[in-house]
This record gives sequence, C-alpha cells and structure tokens, in this order.
Amino acid sequence: MILHTEVNEDGTLNTIIPKSLWGKRIVITVEKKAEESDWEILENIFNEADKIDFPRRTHEEILRELNTFRETE
Repeated sequence: MILHTEVNEDGTLNTIIPKSLWGKRIVITVEKKAEESDWEILENIFNEADKIDFPRRTHEEILRELNTFRETE
C-alpha cells in the first residue's frame, strides 16, 4: 500500500491511516518525490495533445478561414 502525504514545516507527518492498519506494526519508507521540471510538464502536455485525433491544418489554411470568418461578420 502506498500512502501519499506531505511533511509539515516542523517535520511532522500527517496522513490518514486506513482502519485495517490500526493497532498493527507497520514500516514507513520515506522517499523524496521527484519534482518535474517545467520542461517535463510541457513535454507531457504536448505528448498528450499529439494523441488527440483532430484534422490537421496548415497555418495558411487557418489564416484563410479566419479571414473568411472576419469578412462574414
């Protein structure tokens, strides 16, 4: 079982322990969570966006459609 929690500024650990573990001896292993960099976050966003199936258009097609839309307004 993995419990996710944060350590307070004073070093105390606050988490809710499932009732099934109450009164039992447990071992707690502490690992520092690896923080994602901004670049990794952006890469993940773009990778997810690449999976979306929608018709691809060139910038010329997009500009042409914007001009057509503007002319109809």
